[in-house]
Amino acid sequence: MDPVFLQIGNFTIAWYGVLITLGIVLGVWIGTRLARERGLNVDLFSDMVLWAIVWGLVGARIVFVATSWEQFANIPFPRILLDIVNLRQGGISIHGGLIGGILVLIYYTRRYKLNFYQYADLFVPGVAFGIIGGRIGNIMNGTDTVGRV
Repeated sequence: MDPVFLQIGNFTIAWYGVLITLGIVLGVWIGTRLARERGLNVDLFSDMVLWAIVWGLVGARIVFVATSWEQFANIPFPRILLDIVNLRQGGISIHGGLIGGILVLIYYTRRYKLNFYQYADLFVPGVAFGIIGGRIGNIMNGTDTVGRV
């Protein structure tokens, strides 16, 4: 299978990222519909989703770097900082993504005195479809479909 969805010059877009993004977009659409049907604050949910994606990505990268440190250990100092934040140099970890997203959800529900479970329930489709997209993306990569030993 070809892991590349689109290539323009040296810039490539991988199936992995496309499928995760599509899963999240579908999940956000479903979550927004559910929020509207349940009479929850849709604007606040949209803000939560935005920050959950941002901090989920940060958390996903931090956990990836921490658990794959051997890939970064011998890189000289100035360059290591760029390689750590460069998503094209390595990957992301679902565990860190979930932690980052959950922390945002906890923050918002405490700050605005909301029911954590009502809003967490709205995130489930996005998380589920994002994970499904990631697993299919791994199959498209052909190299890391079963993980590391």
